[in-house]
Formats: sequence, structure tokens, C-alpha cells
Amino acid sequence: MKTKKSKMSKIIAGTLALTAVAAVVAGGTFAFLTARTEEKINNFSFQVDSLDANLTESDWDGIVDYDGDTPIYGYNGNRPIYGYVGGSKNNPVYDSNEPGAGTRPTKETDGRAIVYGEDEAKEMIPGTTARKSPIITNTGTVCDEWVAAKITFVYGKGSKNAGKPVNNVDMQQITDIISIDYKVSSGDKWERVEGDADSVSQVFYYKDCLKKRTNASDAKIKGEKTKPIFTKVTVKETATNEQIKKLEDMGGFAIYIEGFGAQKEVGENYGAFKNWGQSNIVFTHTPTDDSPARF
Repeated sequence: MKTKKSKMSKIIAGTLALTAVAAVVAGGTFAFLTARTEEKINNFSFQVDSLDANLTESDWDGIVDYDGDTPIYGYNGNRPIYGYVGGSKNNPVYDSNEPGAGTRPTKETDGRAIVYGEDEAKEMIPGTTARKSPIITNTGTVCDEWVAAKITFVYGKGSKNAGKPVNNVDMQQITDIISIDYKVSSGDKWERVEGDADSVSQVFYYKDCLKKRTNASDAKIKGEKTKPIFTKVTVKETATNEQIKKLEDMGGFAIYIEGFGAQKEVGENYGAFKNWGQSNIVFTHTPTDDSPARF
């Protein structure tokens, strides 16, 4: 029988997951939202005792899963699809080393174009939205997992301070014209436990413990997944050219996401997990001025 100490020793933190939301630039009399940073792998793995989880945003970039660090864009039965030749769903790639691997689908089988949030973010005007919905999935077969997430607003790739946390003044410039529909109301599964919607850094706990995978032989069958932390980034209709110019001068911004996971035994219910988390959850990859996010 395992002791409480041995169980606690298995508590694990996920490696970083970086996701660039967008930078804002001016364009004539319009306010455009443009992704200025390269999208990093939205994935983190829990390495102790084979606990695993990943972070995906399929409506943003088309990635539905990962094989290690290799993106998967879909499945044909149990076979992962690593890309599509020419972006067409008529030409799936089943070998990650073959031509077309790493190319997300851009055309349906009938030729219709597929639009992602990443595409929507490139040409936005006030009042328009880019879809972006970070979801954490328990991909492990060992145990159920509690999860938490932290987001940090950092300066975009176009800034001299790229990757460093934005200061409070610049954060206000961002929230003056950008809104994010955080899922933290009373009926939602996420709870913001640190910061608020205007904070540079915010910490969220998920109220349900994510059940593990029950079929180790079928990679397509995953454990439970969270609801999205948020689903869209919107340029407010009230945004002015002056406000847009301030963000342009700032060099844009990005949102950095990191995760933390712990086995179910740290808490029998959400209240116990939350209480445990106050003194035990530590995010070790948070960007700082001395250690900025890497694009």
C-alpha cells in the first residue's frame, strides 16, 4: 500500500506550452490584428510515471494531437495524419517523414477553403474576432489528473523586449482594445485563482479531475479534456487608430501558456485540490525579464 508521502512524490509539473495570440498593427484607417510571432508547439508532457497531457487549439492551427512533438492533424481510424499534400484533405500523409507532413489542411475534400483562427487574426478590424481555444487533454494511461494553467502576456516578436512580460501600463493598452472571453463565470469549469482579466499574469484551476485514457492500444482514444480556457480574441468596436498605434509602437504582444498537472490523489474533490494547490502548485517556466519567452 502506498503511503501519502509516496503519492505526493509523484506530483508533477508540465513543461512549457507557448502560444502566440496576436499582435496589433495599424493599417490606414483600419485596425488590423496580425499574428506576429511564430506558433510554438502547443504541447506539454508530464514525464514522471508516464503521466501525460497536451494542449491543443485545433480551431486556431488545425492541430488535434501530438506524436511526441510532431503535430497530428487528424485520424483515419487509428492512423494519425501528419499533414496533407497541398493542404487538401484528399491527400493525407501518414508518415511524418514524407512530403506534406507538417502541412495542415487548407481545403476540404470538396475544395472549400478551411479558415482557422490563425488566418482570421491576420486581417481584423474593430468588432471582428479570431477563434482561439486552448484545451488540455489527459493523454496518459496511469491515473486521473488535476490540471492548472497560467497565462502571461509578453511583448511580441516585433518588440525590443520580445518575450518579456509586458508592464502594467502596456497591459492596459492591450485590454483597452482587446477582449478575451475567459470561461470563468459561475457555470464554467475554469476558475481564475490569481489575477483578473486585466492582469499581466493569470492562474486558472480546472474544477474537474480529468480521467485517464482507458485504451492504451488506440492512440485516437484520449482521456478527458478540459473546456477551453477562452474561445476567442476580439478587437473592440471602440478601438481607435491612436490606441492601435500604441500597440504598434509596443511591438505587439503574445500570450504565453504553461500548464501544471498532479495526480488525482492530491485531492478527493476540487476544493481539496484547490487548497493543496495554494502551497504546492509552482509554475517554473513563467517568462521574466531575465528569462523571456522564446519565439
